[in-house]
Amino acid sequence: MDIFRIQYKLQLVRCLSSSNKLKAASKHSKIPSSRGRGVELKGPEHPTDAQTLATYCVGANIWKEGSDPKLGPDTDYPEWLWKLRSTDQPPLTISDMEPQSKEWWKELKKLNKQRKKMLMTLQPKWCRPGPHHDDDRK
Repeated sequence: MDIFRIQYKLQLVRCLSSSNKLKAASKHSKIPSSRGRGVELKGPEHPTDAQTLATYCVGANIWKEGSDPKLGPDTDYPEWLWKLRSTDQPPLTISDMEPQSKEWWKELKKLNKQRKKMLMTLQPKWCRPGPHHDDDRK
């Protein structure tokens, strides 16, 4: 669970417990209240200074007091950390993945579903198999 999700949940619990109405956590940015109005949640404020972002692990401190931990040199961290894909990079295609890996099979299954759906749209409606057609399982 990443730090931003933890901070959001803590803020959500504080907001809900302050109104004495414990409701299920909402995925939306507004929490419904009894009067039809919503309480707008604001995320934690992070610095935008490039020097601070390059020297500190911003958002890692979950406590009210204290500061974010300072980043060490790259040699202090394991090698696998630098091989992780960031969210800014485009997703891997099936040709870029290692064959027979779990991710490869998952992507292959997704592509197969997309292919079947596309083929079903090309067939006339009267020719399509019904919802309980089990020809794939034979």
